[in-house]
Amino acid sequence: MERSGARIATVLCALLFAAGCDSILVSLAGGSAARTYSYAGAALHRQGDYDMGGAAVQSLIATTEGLLEAVPDNDLAHTGLVRAYSIWAYGWLEDNFERATGAGPEQINRAGHARARAIFAYERARAIGLEQLNLWEPDDGGPTGARRRGIAAYRQWLRGFHSGEQAPTLYWTAFAWVRLAILGARDEHALSDAPFIFAMAARARQITPSLEEGVPGLIEAWTVGALAPGRESTVDPSARTAAVVLTDGIAATGRRQLLLLLTLARESESRGDLAAAVLLLREVLAAADVEPSYRIFNQFARRRARRDLDRLAPDAADPSGAGMTEGS
Repeated sequence: MERSGARIATVLCALLFAAGCDSILVSLAGGSAARTYSYAGAALHRQGDYDMGGAAVQSLIATTEGLLEAVPDNDLAHTGLVRAYSIWAYGWLEDNFERATGAGPEQINRAGHARARAIFAYERARAIGLEQLNLWEPDDGGPTGARRRGIAAYRQWLRGFHSGEQAPTLYWTAFAWVRLAILGARDEHALSDAPFIFAMAARARQITPSLEEGVPGLIEAWTVGALAPGRESTVDPSARTAAVVLTDGIAATGRRQLLLLLTLARESESRGDLAAAVLLLREVLAAADVEPSYRIFNQFARRRARRDLDRLAPDAADPSGAGMTEGS
């Protein structure tokens, strides 16, 4: 039976090519590949080797970019690329930027290069995400037209998204957008962007409350904490302070999502509470492999926590972090 099926498939392929229908095969193959790469992107969260993860995500990006050229309207390819670019930019490119920035003025060129690469990746992620959202909801100018008409129109436009398959695109587009604003690629627009970023992330959460890739409240905390500290109501009437959002997220994940702990530590430092920041950083470094499904994000947190603790409390003893290298 399997051999007969294979022969039939071969004949059909030959007939399709002979009829000039090779684009149909490209579309079918593209859809299958997009699903495969989508699963591969999701599996990246469980990657235990930081360097291998970096190589894998770059390979995933290059391959999926080629796939998108062949099948430009494939929603899985769009979403996979938005996620991959965002994770690569945050986990590796921004990490390189932070390392170079903390290494002193002699590394200013290296820092500038790393920042430029991160900005490029976030801009590409955001553009791909908005492109897909426009394919789904193009009426009245899509996301660009809705943005031009103001936040009320933007929220109304976002209500056009209902499917759980659409929520990850909204989430990762908002992720890339807020990191782009934080990096200062568009300083003069950062505060004006905040309500739109917040609304997009909120819509993703409304569609799929459990989405947020195991990091509940992270985009919300970044948006209000970094872009509008002390001005939460200008972002959204429902917006809470970053500390409250992060504390709730930490409780919801049983303190296993270390990126939330790191972000709260940095938020505490920004408020001048260095003692709280140091305690949180030490907790991040003392944690073992507390949650395999958060593994790659937890590695991002540990790398940053090690540098932050060295800066805030260079003499602090930390047996679990002793000897930790940048590749850990």
